Amino acid sequence: MSTDPSPWDGYNVLETPSEIRLVLACGVTGIGCFRRDRQLDAPGIYFAITRSGYVGRADVSVSARTGRMTTGGGMPDALLALVGGNKRFREGDARALERVAFQAYDQAGVPLRNGVYPEGEAVGHVRYAELQKFWAETLPALREVAPALACPWVGPDYLVPPEDEVEPLPTRWRGAMGAASASLRSTGSGYAVEAGSRLRLEPIPSAPGLCEVMREELAFAGVLVREHCCWRLTRDVYLPTLAACSKFVFTSSSNSYWRVVQDIDRPFEPGFGR
Repeated sequence: MSTDPSPWDGYNVLETPSEIRLVLACGVTGIGCFRRDRQLDAPGIYFAITRSGYVGRADVSVSARTGRMTTGGGMPDALLALVGGNKRFREGDARALERVAFQAYDQAGVPLRNGVYPEGEAVGHVRYAELQKFWAETLPALREVAPALACPWVGPDYLVPPEDEVEPLPTRWRGAMGAASASLRSTGSGYAVEAGSRLRLEPIPSAPGLCEVMREELAFAGVLVREHCCWRLTRDVYLPTLAACSKFVFTSSSNSYWRVVQDIDRPFEPGFGR
């Protein structure tokens, strides 16, 4: 099978670096070709497009799962697929890239019909940066044929301040466990883990993988800075519950770490309570 761009009507193998293979299939003809492309039988991610989009992944075969890429059983108008090029992605790579793509489209305001926010997978800080590079390398090719899909990754949505954060005197919490210490303030819809807080360096063994995933993506974004025995937060992070704040800071869901404090005008001093 030829891999030249546009070998069939509605089917485009876009020009990208050799490490990745990016395919855009449109309409019945293009999606038919998509199903027959054996180079897509590999771990990767896809974006199914109708009036809205769906970001997903396939751990074994992208092309074999074409019929299950949309909700409601209908065939999408178009499919975008990203797999490894001269070297296959691992299944963990596909899970991590699925989260990157979801965040990119979500932050760009693309209507998405995903029922669940992808949790990704911890792949290590070096590999995560490589996967982010691969996503960035799709943008020039997409701008040529489908500019609306050329959405850069600008960070996760939990870095965006909520619109309802209007309390002039929010409730404040502080908590500490070993080298980790944090300050929270209430918002209209949850809590802000404040810049200057210090996070547990390594998640506890029973912690969900999402704890490591968030550390990898925030370190890549420069929001977490590695210190000797912890991660220091350089920007506020917005989370919905105290339990979510506990998981993020201490990698435990217990709310027992937090105490309401009254000195709300006192600047937060990282490392208190040691």
